[in-house]
Amino acid sequence: MATNRNSLQTCCLCFIQGHTPEDYVADYFRKDAYMRTYTAVIYPVPDEHSWTKIDSPDIDPPKFDKHVGSPKKSRRRGPDDCPRVQGPARKTTSTCSNCRRDGHTYRTCGKPLRPDLQLRAANIKARKRGATSSSRENSNEAPSLGMIGGRGSARGRPSARGRGRGRLNTWFSTQ
Repeated sequence: MATNRNSLQTCCLCFIQGHTPEDYVADYFRKDAYMRTYTAVIYPVPDEHSWTKIDSPDIDPPKFDKHVGSPKKSRRRGPDDCPRVQGPARKTTSTCSNCRRDGHTYRTCGKPLRPDLQLRAANIKARKRGATSSSRENSNEAPSLGMIGGRGSARGRPSARGRGRGRLNTWFSTQ
């Protein structure tokens, strides 16, 4: 019977006009077409030992080399498609913010650093050494409302897997 709204509307229209919905069904969906399909006897396939031998060589399955890494996700290009750009034209080049030349960054630049870049490099080194965390521990101030946990942090909930926004310090202090 009809399962969606359009089919129900079609059936209602058929009944209003004095027709039956079966008048609009194709013949190959009817039972007599199904019975005609299976009138012939279908014999089971014999065992492999009773197959007839032929002189032609065996057909081997195609050779398949499993490649290392992820499968390709880009589509296969047709003969009319333009070729993809390959090689150095696709790679990004880094530009030095100190001397404005390509191929390196300010950290590996041979020229003396500008004052603003010297300050940036000093801040990065201080962060790596952990100087900012030791100065917080020695102060008697109240802890800031910074985040605990967060993306990739070892603290916080162990099963978070880097999802969510973490928890605030006030959350833990009130409970």
